[in-house]
Amino acid sequence: MLDEHDFFPLTQDRPGPSGKSANQPQTLQEMERQTFLDAYERNGKNKARTARDLGIAERTVYNLLARHGVK
Repeated sequence: MLDEHDFFPLTQDRPGPSGKSANQPQTLQEMERQTFLDAYERNGKNKARTARDLGIAERTVYNLLARHGVK
């Protein structure tokens, strides 16, 4: 289950992947991608553990990997 610790501030002190400068808000898609990838890494890139950690179906993990271009 996600809680407030799974999210990071909407602004960052460094440019994000889109090249936005500091203190510019991230899009919802950017937040989703980073939150998901952090959980995926935290769980050793294990899809089943990532699904349990996030409280989602394992099929959703596969869909998110495809959506965010992760192989």
